[in-house]
Amino acid sequence: MEIRLKQVIDEVSREKGIDQALIRELVISAVDEAARKKFGPQAEFRTNYEPETDTVELVEYKKVVEKAATSGEISVGEACKKAGVEDITIGDLFAERFGMEELDRVFARNVLQIITKKLKEIERANVYNEFKDRKGQVVVGIVRRFERGDIVVDIGRAEAIFPEREQIPKERYRIGNTVRCYILDVTNHFHGPQLILSRRAPGFIMKLFESEVPEVAEGLVQIVAVAREAGWRAKVSVRSKDPRIDPVGAFIGSKGSRVQAIVQDLSGEKIDIVPYSDDPIAYVCNALAPAKIQRVILDEEAHQMEIIVGDDHLSVAIGKRGQNVRLAVELTGWNLDIRSESEVRKLKDQVKKALMQVEAIDDHLAEELYKRGVYSIEEISRMEPAALGDTLGVEPAVAERIRNGAAGVLESMRPRRTE
Repeated sequence: MEIRLKQVIDEVSREKGIDQALIRELVISAVDEAARKKFGPQAEFRTNYEPETDTVELVEYKKVVEKAATSGEISVGEACKKAGVEDITIGDLFAERFGMEELDRVFARNVLQIITKKLKEIERANVYNEFKDRKGQVVVGIVRRFERGDIVVDIGRAEAIFPEREQIPKERYRIGNTVRCYILDVTNHFHGPQLILSRRAPGFIMKLFESEVPEVAEGLVQIVAVAREAGWRAKVSVRSKDPRIDPVGAFIGSKGSRVQAIVQDLSGEKIDIVPYSDDPIAYVCNALAPAKIQRVILDEEAHQMEIIVGDDHLSVAIGKRGQNVRLAVELTGWNLDIRSESEVRKLKDQVKKALMQVEAIDDHLAEELYKRGVYSIEEISRMEPAALGDTLGVEPAVAERIRNGAAGVLESMRPRRTE
């Protein structure tokens, strides 16, 4: 029976999204490859596809000789017999035609295996080309199966991996569930393209807001950064490019409609909308909301801030299990040290008491040293008299006496060696 290809080509083209001309070329290439295995590397042949008859034909060429000695030769008598003629010129090429039904089952199986393999290669390349530029986009898929905690999701033309590490801890899925995910990565693996999905990535929240807040698409407001502990809480810093638009209000929406839609999509994850500021202190204070900040001590060299809050706001600033301050650090990029007012007072009293061990330092000078960030006698002993005098606003002679006094106190503190 001849191989009828038109219907097969139409179906494969429609299901796999592969051009029909490419599939026909693929079939011819597969027959060529199988024929090479069957007739040997020295054989001469050509594969033809006849669209009118919808058949594949293999034509093998052999040299006409007096007596055949190799597979690439045919005797003149056999050639005449097969051609149904009385005379053929020796040295001519004899074309022997085979329909697919005339070849053995091994040949047909080899052709089928080659076609299947090449179709998979083409399909993989098409899937990779389709998704390679979609990294960072959101897709909707259907849960198909579970593999050791990971989930295989059908996203249309491809199956993607939704790893356990990228799932929100509180969420549970069943086969057939619809799930919306963020394309975290697309790689061209040797087994085929591999698509990694995520619902934990900060970029997922950014994309959700982009779909909910039209002002983002219009370029009027912008997401600056996202810090997130998936399933529990996230902080999103935003700013406006139009002074007439309140960025926080744009992201929250009327009666909280926009942010609530995303909270619902994320299974109740709490989201704080934080107004961005070019002033790092203001930005950090915004990020630590709802805690009320009393004072901030900035150390630009160490890229650190000491945050002082009222005693009743310490737990709010730190958050449950330190969550609020961790997210604020991630969002702003500043190292933050949170202290309560009473803790700062206690520390201040301890520092002043230690500094006043130096005879020349009274309460007023100890207060000045503390304000300038000088917290130990050892620091005083290392300071130059001129710098110490400038810090305290005293004469150089007084500064020299203070430094010498600090050195004396340190000396008296050292354990004495017993002879």
